[in-house]
Amino acid sequence: QEGVYSGKALTESHNGHNVKERGRIEGGYGPDSKLQPDGYLRVMVGEWAGISLAITRSLAHRVLMAHGVIPDPEVQRFDLGPRDGILIVASDGVWDHISPGEAVSVVVENAVFGSESAAEALVKHALEAGAASNASLDNTTAIVLLFGC
Repeated sequence: QEGVYSGKALTESHNGHNVKERGRIEGGYGPDSKLQPDGYLRVMVGEWAGISLAITRSLAHRVLMAHGVIPDPEVQRFDLGPRDGILIVASDGVWDHISPGEAVSVVVENAVFGSESAAEALVKHALEAGAASNASLDNTTAIVLLFGC
């Protein structure tokens, strides 16, 4: 139906709320790292003691590997169908504040201006949503790929 769009998450969030990530952290890092009720990973010992991180996987936090933050990506393969027109690759700063469907709507509204403008509009929308809820506004990045839009 024209004018109706939907979005679907293709990966899982890598944080303390993810059952597999929680098991990996709790099963392999002992008292050096502790997952907080809010899903944050908190370093308990060493020079990084007291540091909290919202994610359990990251390319940029190599110093925290000993505490459970790993750089290993989740890799999946998907075949695009005729109804698939947009791919959004975004950081937790986007997905923590808006749903996949909302993200697709923002991108569709701005796709006429190109993928870069659509990505900028998506980041702006996520920042506004995060600010409205007094949430952290870091790590808000997006790449938008348009397929025949």
